[in-house]
Parts: sequence; C-alpha cells; structure tokens
Amino acid sequence: MRVPFRLVSCLCLLIVTASQLVAEDVKQIEGTLSLSGKPYKLSHAVAYEIDFYGMTRTVVLASDRAINPEQIKKVLRENKGSDSELSLREPHVKVYFDKSGKAVAIYAYAVGFTTNSSGDGLSGQVKVEGNQVTGNAKLVSQGEGKLQRSFDFQFNVGLLGTTAEKAPAPVPLAKLGVTGTFKGNGKEAKLAFVTARPREPFDDKPSLMLIFTEKDHSRAERPDFRAAFGDYGSALIISCHEDGRIFGCEVAHAAHSKKPFSSSGTIDMTEFQIAGGQVQGHVTTNGEAKVFDETWEVDLKFAAQFAASPKSADVKTGSKTAKTAGPAKRKSTQPDPPKPEAKPGATLNVKDLAILQGVDNVEYKSVVEHVAFSSNMNYKTLAAELAKKLDAQGWMKDGTDLIGVSAILKRKLGDAKLTIFVKPASSGSQVTIFTEGLVWDK
Repeated sequence: MRVPFRLVSCLCLLIVTASQLVAEDVKQIEGTLSLSGKPYKLSHAVAYEIDFYGMTRTVVLASDRAINPEQIKKVLRENKGSDSELSLREPHVKVYFDKSGKAVAIYAYAVGFTTNSSGDGLSGQVKVEGNQVTGNAKLVSQGEGKLQRSFDFQFNVGLLGTTAEKAPAPVPLAKLGVTGTFKGNGKEAKLAFVTARPREPFDDKPSLMLIFTEKDHSRAERPDFRAAFGDYGSALIISCHEDGRIFGCEVAHAAHSKKPFSSSGTIDMTEFQIAGGQVQGHVTTNGEAKVFDETWEVDLKFAAQFAASPKSADVKTGSKTAKTAGPAKRKSTQPDPPKPEAKPGATLNVKDLAILQGVDNVEYKSVVEHVAFSSNMNYKTLAAELAKKLDAQGWMKDGTDLIGVSAILKRKLGDAKLTIFVKPASSGSQVTIFTEGLVWDK
C-alpha cells in the first residue's frame, strides 16, 4: 500500500520532535555526594579539560549549588591549563578522567572537610563526543565519622569554553515558606515565617541574612535583633554569603536559659540557590548539637523572596546603573532648586559621638552606617557607662532600655537615632551601633 507523502512528512516530523524532546529532557547532572556523613544533592555540574604533565585529562566538577564557570576559565587561563589553583567555597567534588575515559582521581571539599584520592573504590567512565561530555562516577563509602566520603552521579554537560557549554540549570523554584524542625533542649518550636535581606558585606563579599521566627516579623524594619531577644517567639538568624556559605548563626529558642547564642560551626547549608527573585535552601545541624549547657537541633527547608544587593548585581553584570538608566538628558537652563535644609540630627558627625571618645578599636561601616567596637568591661557595666555619656551629650531615651542576657539602648537627638546593642563576649563585651541621621565622612 502506498503511503501518502504528506503523512510520511508528518511522521518524520513527529519522530524528529520526539527525539529533540528526549535530548532536551536529559538532566545535566543527577546524584548525591556525602562528606563526613552529610548528604549533598548534586544539581549543578561543569566539564573542562586540563593539562596534566603534557597529557589531557577531562574533569567533571559537581556541586549542590551554582558554579561560576568564569572563575574556572580564569584559573585555567592563568595557570597554563592547570586547575591546581582553583579554590571553591561551595561543597563540591571533582572527578578526573584519563584519555581512555576512566575515572582515575578525585578531589572533594565541604566546610571542615577536604579529601583527594585515587584507586580502590573509585569507578566511572566519561565519553567526549565533539564538545559534549557524558558519563558517570562513583566512590563507594569510605572512612567513618568525619572522614566518611562517597558519591554516585551521572552527568551530561557541554565542555567549558566551547559552543556546547550550557548555562547552569536552575533548580526548580520551591514554594515560599519554611518547613521542618527547630528544637531547643529537646523541645519543638514551630518556625512559620522566613525572610531574606541583604546585609553588609562580610570578608569583602556580598552577604545576606535569613531570619526564621514563630511570629510574623516581615513588616519590621530591623527584625533580626528584636528576633534575637524573643519579640517574635523562638528564632534563628543566619548570615551567609551569596554562595550559601554560612558565617554567622544566632540561636534564640524559648527553651534555652542562655539566649541568644552563636553556633555557626554546627550548621550546614545545602541545595542553596538564588534565582527567580527568591532564595531557597536547606539548613541543618545533622542531628543534635551542644553549645554551652544547651542543646539545639534544626532541619529546615525554606524559600523566601530576595533581591540581591545592588552592589553584588553591579559586580555580576559589570554595569553601572547610573549610566544605563537611559539616554542622556539635555542640561536644563533653569536654576537648580533650593537644597533641603539639613535635619537637626544631621549636624553631628558619627565620629563625634560621646560613646566613641577614647575607644581605640572602633570599626566604621559607612555603607550600612553601623559602628562596632569591643571592650573588656562587663556588658551591664558598659551599658550603664554608655547611657551616662549619651545623657551628657543630650541624647534622649527612645523607649525603655532592655537589660537581660544582653543590653539594648535606643536614643534620639532631633532626627538622629541610635540603636545600641551590648552583648557579652569571651573577654568583656561587644558593641554594635546602628545609626540614622548622622553625618558620615566619605
């Protein structure tokens, strides 16, 4: 029987379309990495080639969060094809394949853990067709406790620096909110609200703050400190870089006698992503942790609306917002409008604050208008001393002073305002001052 040409054409089109759909549906990477018994879901990968003593080796690098390909290209370019100087802060594993496509060595990293090995327990194959890299890699579980490591994943990625190079595949956006457990001394607290806000850079890198609370704090201007002192029930405040690396963690659980306390060394961030106008991830202590005489445990998955700080956005795009806002406008021949009168509080320079006189280790953070310093005095004694100096300079109380496991002082002078936090430290006190309406030198 003769098949009409039009029907044959339609069948061919369907076959081609189906094959395209299958090809596009292949995931770039799928699998897991486990280091020190902590699991990481691998969702991002890149492949590149290195020069290993005159031999070409293919490297597949996999992580639970986005990888910056430009950083890898720069290292390879500056080190004659070697990646030995590549330093990544996110949890990751690199698998090295020889010319035959066999996995021959690995390097893996997570906070507090680094390993490189070859030989027993490692298997895997890579196939490079044109600029497409496909294959798998596996390391059977080795070591125990903090020395444990293993992985098992498959990949299908384009070779870095070629036309086959693919943009990082974003993890599907999670539903906004927070789910999971938060315990203090074995007692559960239901964290129902989460927000994400840019904070001042840390270690010269863009950073953000995640605030988890029992009660809604989303409308507060500065909820982190109020949350730390129980205004919104039990709370967890996390500070991290925009790659998800945690450098600060304040625990404020209602069941703790000492709160808040810092415990950044006991918490991990996994499956972290900033995309689609939100930040999401998974924070966990991987079981119960002990700080002082208190125990706490967290295992939370979250997603919150978030806009990266303008500074970090400019760095990533290389753009200057002021110059890309639109075409230049013709200069007006009209006289400039009169400048607004200075506010009463704006006549005082931050360095003229009475409480900073005679203090040697003052740190001025002009970007966010914060001041910080440490003292060897007891925090209650220091808070009383600061209050006297503020009174003498004319500052008025803006609410009641709070003196508990730490101290909070609020003062106003005209339109200028100060919020002063005095916390106990290992050798005295730590003071942080949030200012409004003061003059800051450039």
